[in-house]
Amino acid sequence: MLNRPDSYEETSCTSMFIYAYARGIREGWLEQPEPYLEAVRKGWEGMMRLSIDYRGNVYGVCRGSGYSFTALYYRDDLGWNLNDTHGIGIVLLAGIEAHKMNQQLREAHIDSSVTAAQR
Repeated sequence: MLNRPDSYEETSCTSMFIYAYARGIREGWLEQPEPYLEAVRKGWEGMMRLSIDYRGNVYGVCRGSGYSFTALYYRDDLGWNLNDTHGIGIVLLAGIEAHKMNQQLREAHIDSSVTAAQR
């Protein structure tokens, strides 16, 4: 839940934002890419710290759900799965897209600020 700081860090949603922002930067779809570049950098660093361990396990992917009329269902009852397959897929896509973006920016001699997060 994006508006609830007491909610757990949800990895697949973060990955989707990273993927979309990195792709938007790389494809030139964003007129002012700087804030999105910073979001990619911070998002990837956060996932490396909180969501992906040294063995490649992915934490914090929300279990599949139906619809609920209460926000507490999503925060308290739904929970997350370790190594959920749809979460692993979007994490990989986010990493690949961020890497491609970083390469393109390096080739254009632009400091992407994602270099340290990609290592």
